[in-house]
Amino acid sequence: MQDSLKAPAAFGRKKRRYRSLSFKVTRSVAISCILLGMLILVISITMYALILKRDYEHVASNEAKQVAVSVRHATEYELLTGQILSAYASSTQSNPEYGNGESHQTLTEILQGRPYNTLKGMLEYYCSSADVSNVSVAAPDPQTRDLIVVVDAGGKVTQNPGERKNVSAAFLSAFHSWNKEGELLQYRFVQGDGMVCTVGVPVANEQGRIVAYLFVDMAMRDLLAELSKFAVSITLAILLVTALITWIHTRWMRKAVVDPINAIAGAAQTYVSDKRSGSKESDHFSKLGIHTGDEVENLSLTMADMESDLLEIEKELTTATAENERISTELDMARRIQAESLPNIFPPFPERKDFEIFASMHPAKEVGGDFYDFFLLDEDHLGLVIAD
Repeated sequence: MQDSLKAPAAFGRKKRRYRSLSFKVTRSVAISCILLGMLILVISITMYALILKRDYEHVASNEAKQVAVSVRHATEYELLTGQILSAYASSTQSNPEYGNGESHQTLTEILQGRPYNTLKGMLEYYCSSADVSNVSVAAPDPQTRDLIVVVDAGGKVTQNPGERKNVSAAFLSAFHSWNKEGELLQYRFVQGDGMVCTVGVPVANEQGRIVAYLFVDMAMRDLLAELSKFAVSITLAILLVTALITWIHTRWMRKAVVDPINAIAGAAQTYVSDKRSGSKESDHFSKLGIHTGDEVENLSLTMADMESDLLEIEKELTTATAENERISTELDMARRIQAESLPNIFPPFPERKDFEIFASMHPAKEVGGDFYDFFLLDEDHLGLVIAD
């Protein structure tokens, strides 16, 4: 009785676990799609950033080359560069701090001259009309190997001519290791402009000798803004696709797996209930009609076969039980007949006091093969019969 009461509770626990399969499928699909979406997002942003970076480098390089051509043909940059380097050399020999005395007077005269103002005006106009944050012309000092500013225009923080160009040690090392062919590309952080792409190109005179170097700084604000817009767009797209794929796949999984399994579980529960109530229903699983073409359909067919086999076993058990009951009844009747055919009243001759007689037979099973009897032949003789 206790086992029959516990069975429905155990079945109910199993049923609750089956119902949670839909949630597990949804969660698994959603997590898989999110992880795949994150991977696609990282790859897409990385590839888009590399494309934008290459485009910015191409634009900055073209801008630098165009300005270099203008500087070469429209200004007296060679004269101005020589004057700045000469003033810088004389100042470092007389005063390492540079900016006092005769060298200062010489620099002041240079800054008031036509070559400097022409070049500075052209670079300032270029900065205001083009998408660049700073343009500068510098030349390396042959003695100190420092980059000396010739003109610095357009930036939020500019340097004066004759000063060492404010660059990092890594940039200066890259400049000295540069083969002076093509352009020098460097990414660095500039206060006020943030991350900038610096492109350097050599400026040569008519004889082909490199006189100075033109540096163009292009702020990466637009690139970062475009990258942020792209990241937001691709994130929203991935979330939308993830939700759509999750919904479609969950519906498919529910139709192909969850609902058939729940149907099998419900048929099993109905089967148990019908057996307990004595119903003769015998096609609980075969009438489900599951045709998924996979293990779920195989499970349904297996359960239908099991129900059919159990029905056959039940019939065989019923037949065997009836036969056993018939045999048991016949044996019991034979036992009673045998017991009644033997003397069972003792003492059999109560009037005789000269002897006593008792007998019993105990068969090993229901019916034995032994027999006994006794009777008086006359007043003086007793007959005994014992048979095996």
